[in-house]
Amino acid sequence: MASSLRVNAIVPASGTNVAIGTAGGTITYSASVSGISTFTTLNATSIVGVTTAGITTAYIGSINDGPLSGARNRIINGDMRLDQRNNGASVSVTGDGFGNRQFPVDRFNIQKNSTCVISGIQTSDVPTGQGFSNALRAQVTTADATIAAGDYASISHRFEGYNVADLHYGTTNAKTATLSFWVKSSISGTYCVALTNYADSRAIPINYSINSPDTWEYKTIIISGDTTGTWEKTNSGGMNMSWTLGAGTDYQATNNTWTGSVELATSSQTQWISTLNATFFITGVQLESGTVATPFERRSFGQELALCERYYQIKEYNGGTVNMYPGSTNGYFSIPLSPLMRTGPSVVTYDTAYQASGFIYYNGGSTAVTYGNNQAPTVGAVSSVASRTSGNFSTGEVCGHTYVRIRASAEL
Repeated sequence: MASSLRVNAIVPASGTNVAIGTAGGTITYSASVSGISTFTTLNATSIVGVTTAGITTAYIGSINDGPLSGARNRIINGDMRLDQRNNGASVSVTGDGFGNRQFPVDRFNIQKNSTCVISGIQTSDVPTGQGFSNALRAQVTTADATIAAGDYASISHRFEGYNVADLHYGTTNAKTATLSFWVKSSISGTYCVALTNYADSRAIPINYSINSPDTWEYKTIIISGDTTGTWEKTNSGGMNMSWTLGAGTDYQATNNTWTGSVELATSSQTQWISTLNATFFITGVQLESGTVATPFERRSFGQELALCERYYQIKEYNGGTVNMYPGSTNGYFSIPLSPLMRTGPSVVTYDTAYQASGFIYYNGGSTAVTYGNNQAPTVGAVSSVASRTSGNFSTGEVCGHTYVRIRASAEL
């Protein structure tokens, strides 16, 4: 039979007690401990002055739950490197509502319901020494001097359900998450971030402070998991993160409290959209599981591009011979979409420099054919049709060279 020693307290020379757990439980050390060569299990809130030599396995929940090996950051293009749509050009948000949003960089959009006008652009103005090359800059080009109850403006990032399903929102197992980012604004004050579900029926607005104007500042915000509501966990919208730039009373709620409607701010929100030429910069955005903000996860450019192309991609079809159907005005071909997109995208053609239709047709001379989508695009391809403008194709006729560029969007 094993022997055991049970005491009420161990008192070191300093006189500070070291608490002892119940029989068979965990010993909790509340004073300095020395002379112990091995811990089989150690759970600690903080450890100061630990020498790492000899440590073979360590578990720290806030890090290991979102593994250091990768995929910690649920934000795509958080360092604002990619701007497929605009290639560094500015966009302007003039219209109201979701349908008029603009993407200054991939995966981040600016949206408003206000008399203000906001421009957005990818910029090289970044925090010094942090390893970032780009940021998103928003600027007020027309101010909203009087904020109505239903006014709002925000920079938003939408998450696919698959990418946040493991946070278990809407269940009793909902996890705490940590948001971190670098921010700079010409106007200091209290600002808000808000996390909402895709149905806009659950939201939590949280205050943070910009302390000094025109100065890059690092922010971390801990977000408690929502145990109720409907949170999508497939390829539809899982959740939405907003950096609020202005909000009327219809969109204001209690700080750091989940509510049953779409709320973007608190009553403390700085009304940034009320100041002409006000600027707001953001970069280094990361959302991860746990209560600790770990260093920004740096993915390769190729990895980040592939993640962005699931939602938006530009493809050029510069193909060879396409056989046309004799006795028909049409010939068909397919433009592959890679990587696979989130869902069948909307498709538009652009940059048809060679010919307005998007095609050049060679058959003993140049003859125009038109371009169009034959059927609804799939996640992996766009089926397209080349149609002769008049008359049917003869046997053996070909489209000797085809050229077309498309923009395919499966944005949330």
